[in-house]
Amino acid sequence: MYALTLSPALYEQITDHCAASPQQEACGLLAGRGQRVERVLPITNVAANPATAYHMDEAELARVLPLLAQAGQDVLAVYHSHPDGSTRPSRIDIASWAFPDAAMMIVSPHTRRASAWRVQNEDVTPVEIMLGAQASPAVHPPSTFARAAIILSALLGGLAVLLIALALLPPAPPIP
Repeated sequence: MYALTLSPALYEQITDHCAASPQQEACGLLAGRGQRVERVLPITNVAANPATAYHMDEAELARVLPLLAQAGQDVLAVYHSHPDGSTRPSRIDIASWAFPDAAMMIVSPHTRRASAWRVQNEDVTPVEIMLGAQASPAVHPPSTFARAAIILSALLGGLAVLLIALALLPPAPPIP
């Protein structure tokens, strides 16, 4: 499962950027390594109608992308806001998606909530946004059933070791 992990401070940086002009779509890049976001890079929206669309300034992208490569970072997500408050990708978002290896994060500038999506060949799947320092989104605490199975396995294993040890003991000497 793909997820984006970022600190609360980086999440706040994204939502602050989007809330600064709630009537226009804000946009930018999230860069990092693996699935961990390390940098937020706001990019100027140069769309003809920024109230309903975004188009990242190509000169800024041309300046920023090589710097990311030099730092060993990848574009993990592209974020933008929806002034109507929706955090789901629009048909235009999906049809114009140009970053198949990155996630699409959409922010509501009014509620400061966000959702993330993978868009590949117009197939859209949700991406988990994890705030904090979780090591891996695939690692979850075991369920109650799993904990019970682990305890039972440990008890049975201990019992098996005890029975084997008793079976290997030499016979007791005869009592005179």
